[in-house]
Amino acid sequence: MERDFVSEDSGVSLVKVDPQIYSLDSVLKTAYWYTERCYVHLQFDADGTIEARFKQRSGQPGAKLPEQFMNDLLDQKLREQVEKASEPFKNLILAHALSKTSLVNAAMEIAEPFDDPKKIQVSDDAKTSQV
Repeated sequence: MERDFVSEDSGVSLVKVDPQIYSLDSVLKTAYWYTERCYVHLQFDADGTIEARFKQRSGQPGAKLPEQFMNDLLDQKLREQVEKASEPFKNLILAHALSKTSLVNAAMEIAEPFDDPKKIQVSDDAKTSQV
């Protein structure tokens, strides 16, 4: 059975992965998810393409493993992109949580929980009459 990115021979499925699209880390993490269902072998071919071979374990369902692998590989790639995009925010939150000083707005840090130092709860009419 031959498809664009998957070929099968003697119970072994071969998937060719473009390393310009998917990093080796993405392929390794995704392949690890499959080790309970099948045997996985990874290697680079002569032109640098990552080859992933799958051999079904006895007693484990193996239908559509290569196709599922490619979908899960796409999922892993997108997870890594989201993680990279949100890293500055994660680092700011972590730094703020571990810091003893104010990183954002000192007035907000010393305010009581129900104080409203910025008068957010006051209507616009009341704000203009106070001026």
